[in-house]
Amino acid sequence: MRAVALPWPLPDLVVFSPAPSRLRTNHSPALELLIGSCAFVMGCLVYVIDRGLESAWFVRSWMTAGLGATRFTGCLQGQAPDFLHVFAFTLVSSSLTGSSRRERFAICAGWWFLECVLELGQHPALSPYLVSVFGGQSSNGLSNHVCAFLRQGTFDWLDLVAFSLGSLSAYFTLTAISERNSS
Repeated sequence: MRAVALPWPLPDLVVFSPAPSRLRTNHSPALELLIGSCAFVMGCLVYVIDRGLESAWFVRSWMTAGLGATRFTGCLQGQAPDFLHVFAFTLVSSSLTGSSRRERFAICAGWWFLECVLELGQHPALSPYLVSVFGGQSSNGLSNHVCAFLRQGTFDWLDLVAFSLGSLSAYFTLTAISERNSS
């Protein structure tokens, strides 16, 4: 292989290797992605098996043929998807980014905050105001989906508890994976 001379000098600030914090051996993105993906599939199954067609935009009639009345998850069907959503997305996000304790905490806190803001947006005192603000701004698809979510969603304090437990569980799972790999 021949070396090629560059027509300009490279500044001393250019670094061609990752930062030392990215070279941690205790980060296991494959395991985090696997656990997060399994949790996401479990959350989707709650919608497909236990909830009606109107409960989520991704559920189609052919997916629930005869399954809507089984109540597979029983009393957990209300908050299980909320718990699993924040848990799954936190683990998947961590698998794509980093492994430091600060990064894990920031990812967990970020997903928890987003979930809580969206849940609070469904509160009857806030929902009409938010729909009028976001609905009048643009006609793009994302705005329409957010407005439909806020208008048709149901606020539940237990969802906030599920988000908190899901986020804490994700943090402890990521910490356990990190500690397991560092030993």
